[in-house]
Amino acid sequence: MGPVQELWKFDIDHSSQHDKTAIEQKLSKVSYKKIHLENQTVFLADKGMQLHFGAIAKGYAVDQAAKTLQKNNIHHAFINAGVDLKTLGSRPDKQALKIGLQHPRKPESILASFSLSGKAVATSGDYQKYFNHEGTRYHHILNPKTGYPVTGMTSATVVTDTVMDADALSTVLFVMGPKKGLAFIDSLKNTECLIVDKNMSPQLSQGMKDLANFSLESFKENLSH
Repeated sequence: MGPVQELWKFDIDHSSQHDKTAIEQKLSKVSYKKIHLENQTVFLADKGMQLHFGAIAKGYAVDQAAKTLQKNNIHHAFINAGVDLKTLGSRPDKQALKIGLQHPRKPESILASFSLSGKAVATSGDYQKYFNHEGTRYHHILNPKTGYPVTGMTSATVVTDTVMDADALSTVLFVMGPKKGLAFIDSLKNTECLIVDKNMSPQLSQGMKDLANFSLESFKENLSH
Protein backbone atom coordinates (compact mmCIF):
# COMPACT_ATOMS: atom_id res chain seq x y z
CA MET A 1 0.00 0.00 0.00
CA GLY A 2 3.07 2.25 0.06
CA PRO A 3 2.39 4.18 -3.18
CA VAL A 4 -1.20 5.03 -2.19
CA GLN A 5 -0.34 5.68 1.44
CA GLU A 6 2.13 8.34 0.28
CA LEU A 7 -0.73 10.38 -1.17
CA TRP A 8 -2.56 10.54 2.15
CA LYS A 9 -0.40 12.65 4.43
CA PHE A 10 -2.44 12.55 7.63
CA ASP A 11 0.15 14.36 9.73
CA ILE A 12 -0.49 17.70 8.02
CA ASP A 13 -3.57 19.86 7.51
CA HIS A 14 -5.72 19.18 4.47
CA SER A 15 -8.17 21.43 2.67
CA SER A 16 -9.36 18.88 0.15
CA GLN A 17 -9.31 15.16 -0.59
CA HIS A 18 -6.83 13.62 -2.99
CA ASP A 19 -7.31 13.52 -6.73
CA LYS A 20 -9.16 10.37 -7.84
CA THR A 21 -6.99 9.99 -10.95
CA ALA A 22 -3.77 10.05 -8.91
CA ILE A 23 -5.13 7.39 -6.56
CA GLU A 24 -6.17 5.16 -9.45
CA GLN A 25 -2.70 5.46 -10.98
CA LYS A 26 -1.04 4.51 -7.71
CA LEU A 27 -3.42 1.55 -7.24
CA SER A 28 -1.79 -0.12 -10.24
CA LYS A 29 1.26 -0.55 -7.98
CA VAL A 30 -0.74 -2.21 -5.19
CA SER A 31 -1.07 -6.01 -5.23
CA TYR A 32 0.16 -8.69 -2.86
CA LYS A 33 0.43 -10.95 -5.92
CA LYS A 34 3.32 -8.78 -7.12
CA ILE A 35 5.32 -9.41 -3.94
CA HIS A 36 7.69 -12.35 -4.37
CA LEU A 37 9.40 -14.05 -1.45
CA GLU A 38 12.57 -16.10 -1.91
CA ASN A 39 14.20 -17.36 1.26
CA GLN A 40 14.83 -14.16 3.26
CA THR A 41 14.56 -11.83 0.27
CA VAL A 42 11.57 -9.82 -0.92
CA PHE A 43 11.20 -8.80 -4.57
CA LEU A 44 8.72 -6.18 -5.79
CA ALA A 45 7.66 -6.93 -9.36
CA ASP A 46 6.94 -3.41 -10.60
CA LYS A 47 8.97 -0.21 -10.41
CA GLY A 48 7.38 2.21 -7.99
CA MET A 49 5.96 -0.45 -5.65
CA GLN A 50 6.49 0.09 -1.91
CA LEU A 51 5.75 -1.88 1.21
CA HIS A 52 4.11 -0.05 4.10
CA PHE A 53 4.68 -1.54 7.55
CA GLY A 54 2.22 0.60 9.50
CA ALA A 55 0.12 -2.46 10.36
CA ILE A 56 2.90 -4.50 11.96
CA ALA A 57 5.98 -2.39 12.77
CA LYS A 58 4.95 -1.06 16.18
CA GLY A 59 3.60 -4.46 17.21
CA TYR A 60 6.88 -6.12 16.26
CA ALA A 61 8.80 -3.54 18.30
CA VAL A 62 6.66 -4.17 21.39
CA ASP A 63 7.17 -7.94 21.07
CA GLN A 64 10.92 -7.41 20.90
CA ALA A 65 10.79 -5.18 23.99
CA ALA A 66 8.94 -7.93 25.86
CA LYS A 67 11.56 -10.48 24.85
CA THR A 68 14.34 -8.16 26.02
CA LEU A 69 12.70 -7.75 29.42
CA GLN A 70 12.33 -11.51 29.84
CA LYS A 71 15.94 -12.12 28.83
CA ASN A 72 16.91 -9.72 31.61
CA ASN A 73 14.84 -11.69 34.13
CA ILE A 74 11.96 -9.20 34.21
CA HIS A 75 8.77 -11.24 34.07
CA HIS A 76 6.13 -8.77 35.28
CA ALA A 77 5.58 -5.76 33.03
CA PHE A 78 3.12 -3.72 31.04
CA ILE A 79 4.40 -2.34 27.73
CA ASN A 80 2.25 0.45 26.30
CA ALA A 81 2.96 1.80 22.80
CA GLY A 82 -0.26 3.72 22.38
CA VAL A 83 -2.79 1.33 20.89
CA ASP A 84 -0.36 -1.62 20.98
CA LEU A 85 0.00 -3.31 24.38
CA LYS A 86 1.73 -6.32 25.89
CA THR A 87 1.27 -7.73 29.39
CA LEU A 88 3.76 -9.94 31.21
CA GLY A 89 3.00 -11.65 34.50
CA SER A 90 0.88 -9.79 37.05
CA ARG A 91 0.72 -6.76 39.34
CA PRO A 92 2.54 -6.74 42.70
CA ASP A 93 -0.73 -7.85 44.36
CA LYS A 94 -0.75 -10.92 42.07
CA GLN A 95 -3.78 -9.65 40.15
CA ALA A 96 -3.77 -9.67 36.36
CA LEU A 97 -3.20 -6.32 34.66
CA LYS A 98 -6.40 -4.54 33.68
CA ILE A 99 -6.79 -3.06 30.20
CA GLY A 100 -9.16 -0.22 29.31
CA LEU A 101 -10.21 0.46 25.71
CA GLN A 102 -10.43 4.11 24.69
CA HIS A 103 -13.67 5.59 23.43
CA PRO A 104 -13.09 6.35 19.72
CA ARG A 105 -14.80 9.73 20.03
CA LYS A 106 -14.01 10.63 23.66
CA PRO A 107 -10.31 10.09 24.44
CA GLU A 108 -10.83 10.65 28.15
CA SER A 109 -13.45 7.86 28.40
CA ILE A 110 -13.16 4.07 28.62
CA LEU A 111 -15.53 1.90 26.62
CA ALA A 112 -14.75 -1.56 27.93
CA SER A 113 -12.20 -3.22 30.19
CA PHE A 114 -10.75 -6.65 30.93
CA SER A 115 -7.76 -8.28 32.64
CA LEU A 116 -4.88 -9.98 30.84
CA SER A 117 -1.67 -11.82 31.65
CA GLY A 118 0.87 -12.71 28.99
CA LYS A 119 -1.36 -11.54 26.14
CA ALA A 120 -1.25 -8.79 23.53
CA VAL A 121 -3.77 -6.14 22.51
CA ALA A 122 -3.89 -3.82 19.48
CA THR A 123 -6.52 -1.43 18.18
CA SER A 124 -7.04 0.06 14.73
CA GLY A 125 -9.37 3.04 14.54
CA ASP A 126 -10.51 5.95 12.42
CA TYR A 127 -9.54 8.39 15.19
CA GLN A 128 -5.76 7.82 15.27
CA LYS A 129 -4.73 9.67 12.10
CA TYR A 130 -7.38 11.55 10.17
CA PHE A 131 -8.67 14.85 8.82
CA ASN A 132 -12.19 16.14 8.18
CA HIS A 133 -13.29 17.59 4.86
CA GLU A 134 -16.83 18.77 4.07
CA GLY A 135 -18.29 16.67 6.86
CA THR A 136 -16.42 13.48 5.97
CA ARG A 137 -13.69 11.90 8.08
CA TYR A 138 -10.70 10.66 6.08
CA HIS A 139 -8.55 8.29 8.15
CA HIS A 140 -5.33 6.37 7.59
CA ILE A 141 -6.68 2.82 7.17
CA LEU A 142 -7.07 2.43 3.42
CA ASN A 143 -9.06 -0.03 1.37
CA PRO A 144 -6.54 -1.70 -1.00
CA LYS A 145 -9.24 -2.04 -3.67
CA THR A 146 -10.23 1.64 -3.79
CA GLY A 147 -7.28 3.53 -2.32
CA TYR A 148 -9.66 5.46 -0.08
CA PRO A 149 -10.22 5.13 3.69
CA VAL A 150 -12.30 2.13 4.75
CA THR A 151 -15.95 2.89 5.48
CA GLY A 152 -18.34 1.16 7.85
CA MET A 153 -15.99 0.86 10.82
CA THR A 154 -14.94 3.01 13.77
CA SER A 155 -12.48 0.75 15.62
CA ALA A 156 -11.31 -2.85 15.85
CA THR A 157 -9.47 -4.30 18.86
CA VAL A 158 -7.79 -7.71 18.81
CA VAL A 159 -6.52 -9.77 21.75
CA THR A 160 -4.05 -12.55 20.90
CA ASP A 161 -0.60 -13.92 21.80
CA THR A 162 1.78 -11.49 20.07
CA VAL A 163 1.45 -7.76 19.49
CA MET A 164 2.55 -8.00 15.87
CA ASP A 165 -0.26 -10.46 15.18
CA ALA A 166 -2.76 -8.31 17.09
CA ASP A 167 -1.55 -5.23 15.19
CA ALA A 168 -1.91 -6.91 11.80
CA LEU A 169 -5.22 -8.58 12.62
CA SER A 170 -6.84 -5.39 13.91
CA THR A 171 -6.04 -3.71 10.58
CA VAL A 172 -7.30 -6.71 8.61
CA LEU A 173 -10.46 -6.79 10.71
CA PHE A 174 -11.05 -3.07 10.13
CA VAL A 175 -10.74 -3.53 6.36
CA MET A 176 -12.90 -6.68 6.23
CA GLY A 177 -15.78 -5.10 8.13
CA PRO A 178 -17.93 -6.48 10.97
CA LYS A 179 -19.56 -9.54 9.40
CA LYS A 180 -16.56 -11.04 7.59
CA GLY A 181 -14.16 -9.83 10.25
CA LEU A 182 -15.96 -11.50 13.14
CA ALA A 183 -16.22 -14.78 11.21
CA PHE A 184 -12.50 -14.63 10.46
CA ILE A 185 -11.50 -13.95 14.08
CA ASP A 186 -13.80 -16.71 15.33
CA SER A 187 -11.94 -19.14 13.07
CA LEU A 188 -8.62 -18.41 14.82
CA LYS A 189 -7.36 -19.98 18.05
CA ASN A 190 -6.52 -17.86 21.10
CA THR A 191 -7.78 -14.73 19.35
CA GLU A 192 -10.67 -12.45 20.27
CA CYS A 193 -11.93 -9.08 19.12
CA LEU A 194 -14.22 -6.16 19.83
CA ILE A 195 -15.54 -4.13 16.90
CA VAL A 196 -17.22 -0.73 16.92
CA ASP A 197 -19.05 -0.26 13.64
CA LYS A 198 -19.98 2.98 11.88
CA ASN A 199 -23.12 3.26 14.02
CA MET A 200 -21.00 3.09 17.19
CA SER A 201 -22.45 -0.33 17.97
CA PRO A 202 -20.16 -2.87 19.73
CA GLN A 203 -19.80 -6.38 18.32
CA LEU A 204 -17.82 -9.15 20.03
CA SER A 205 -16.15 -12.34 18.94
CA GLN A 206 -17.42 -15.54 20.53
CA GLY A 207 -14.97 -15.60 23.42
CA MET A 208 -14.35 -11.89 24.04
CA LYS A 209 -16.83 -11.62 26.90
CA ASP A 210 -15.14 -14.59 28.60
CA LEU A 211 -11.92 -12.65 29.21
CA ALA A 212 -11.23 -12.14 32.91
CA ASN A 213 -13.14 -9.19 34.43
CA PHE A 214 -14.59 -8.23 31.07
CA SER A 215 -16.99 -5.30 31.37
CA LEU A 216 -19.13 -3.72 28.72
CA GLU A 217 -21.22 -1.54 31.03
CA SER A 218 -19.07 1.57 30.61
CA PHE A 219 -19.15 0.94 26.88
CA LYS A 220 -22.95 1.20 26.77
CA GLU A 221 -23.00 4.16 29.12
CA ASN A 222 -20.49 6.18 27.10
CA LEU A 223 -22.18 5.43 23.80
CA SER A 224 -25.48 6.74 25.10
CA HIS A 225 -24.14 10.31 25.58
